Amino acid sequence: TLSVSGEAQCRGLWSEKPEASCKGKLHSPRLHVYNDGPKPTTIIEVLDMSTQGEVKIDLNQVEYDATLKVGKSSLGQSKGIVNYETGFKIGYEGQKLDFQDLKNLANLKFEGLAQVRGTTTGDSKRASLEMNFTGQNLWFEHYPLGELRSKIGYKKGHLTLNDVEGIFEVTHYNGDLDIDLREKNLKISANIPFTDLKDVQQMFQKKIALPIKASGTGQAKLEAHGPFRLQDMTYDLRSSF
Repeated sequence: TLSVSGEAQCRGLWSEKPEASCKGKLHSPRLHVYNDGPKPTTIIEVLDMSTQGEVKIDLNQVEYDATLKVGKSSLGQSKGIVNYETGFKIGYEGQKLDFQDLKNLANLKFEGLAQVRGTTTGDSKRASLEMNFTGQNLWFEHYPLGELRSKIGYKKGHLTLNDVEGIFEVTHYNGDLDIDLREKNLKISANIPFTDLKDVQQMFQKKIALPIKASGTGQAKLEAHGPFRLQDMTYDLRSSF
């Protein structure tokens, strides 16, 4: 759902193939994207979004090119085509994405800054997303992720983070994350080729202050699945230190 207001200057050509071109500014107090199913689930919800750019309209499609601002500090660009018969293809690039500017992202809690670049395609019934993602000082559900690179996708109710590569302090990790938005389940597969127990302690700093200090290095593999609540998931952790 999307409600907008704004102002624009337009000029057009009235003929057998009429078209119009406009330059202007738009503001939306709320954008809410959700999957269409028996259990609708939020994909993304943002407040206070503004855009400035150009749009071209004819009998077949709408084509636009614009800059975007979301919330207090998130900035980006987007250009795309919305064809009345075949659907839409939208490209976007976010030079600065602050998760504080997103009210809801798949009902999961993320914190930190990121840069994104990708495309969204679809029609009135379905949509898919492909995105390259680079983040700094990231947190997920109060657990630190540090710096992270990944390919993000969305298709048929699944939001995926594939080819994840991350660094937190001196700990290196890689893997994949599958978020089933319809069933509200997570599936995590992670490989940790090197970690320091000091980093492991820091990962719990927002949850609990551990009464002991740990040291040592090692490696681990993690498989996990279950509901969005991390404390209720099933874990299979294999490690050596």
